Amino acid sequence: MDSLRIGAGLAGQAYSTPQITGGGSTEEMAGMSQRRLQSILSSGALPVEMNAVRVDSISPSLGSQFIRSVLVAALGALLAVSVVISLRYRNWKIVLPILMTSVSEIIIILGVASVIKWTIDLAAIAGIIAAVGTGVDHQIIITDEISSGEEKTFSVKEKIKRAFFIIFGTASTTVAAMIPLGIIGIGVMRGFAITTIIGVLVGIFITRPAYSKVIEKLELV
Repeated sequence: MDSLRIGAGLAGQAYSTPQITGGGSTEEMAGMSQRRLQSILSSGALPVEMNAVRVDSISPSLGSQFIRSVLVAALGALLAVSVVISLRYRNWKIVLPILMTSVSEIIIILGVASVIKWTIDLAAIAGIIAAVGTGVDHQIIITDEISSGEEKTFSVKEKIKRAFFIIFGTASTTVAAMIPLGIIGIGVMRGFAITTIIGVLVGIFITRPAYSKVIEKLELV
């Protein structure tokens, strides 16, 4: 029902005045958590009384520092991706759409997380990075498939269909691997799995088709 930590020094001892600590993003959320735990303990085999001994507030400066660190990490990741893609294609007509699509994907994932009230923690950020990394791979597949000049018998739309056949296959395996972690996983593993699934679904249904339309207009063939 909840995650409680018990000190190892209490083993084999009778202790009649334990203290349970918890927290929440606001005082109201913390109070709801306290009342929930109180109802669980009171309705079980160990009826106890719970009294609020102390309420502490954490400074929002920690949150702003976390946001700055995330922004620095995101900019560093985008810079690294832009360097690799630039070395691969040496064409800004390709590099810019890939970067813009990746940024759009991050914004959409954060928007979905906001709608479903999903907390963005370190595990969620790792899931976003994994999803965006997968997205860049898929965009490379689309680009290479369209710009390939070896098979003239295929039209641009047919090449896009071939690329999406590969993309749906890799995306489905990723989602299939993440579903067990999302269902039975706990803690950071569950957050990573759910965020990765959201990112992959956003990619295959929104950003990959949008990128294919953009790259199709560039007439790389």
